[in-house]
Amino acid sequence: MPQQTDSAQLAVLSDINRLYEGRKLRVAGILSFKVPASDTLAILRDPTAAKSKPVAILVDLSICITSPTPPRLLREPRSAVTVIGHLESTTEQVSGKS
Repeated sequence: MPQQTDSAQLAVLSDINRLYEGRKLRVAGILSFKVPASDTLAILRDPTAAKSKPVAILVDLSICITSPTPPRLLREPRSAVTVIGHLESTTEQVSGKS
């Protein structure tokens, strides 16, 4: 019998807060292009959030994609994607500087 995977809780990106930490979530959003200083980090943003209060999370593509060449969809900015995974927090600051 195949191994059963944990179900992922459907979450709206703009509703995610610290109470979601450690949970497996399924979140949809718009893929903003990769973080400039990283080949593996991308920003998933909520297109419905107000411009005055943008909402986004970082996605580590290295654990999402097993292929050495990412699918074309992930090379295109503003692609709509769904991400499934456990939400973790970090105190490290991410910047566009190398």
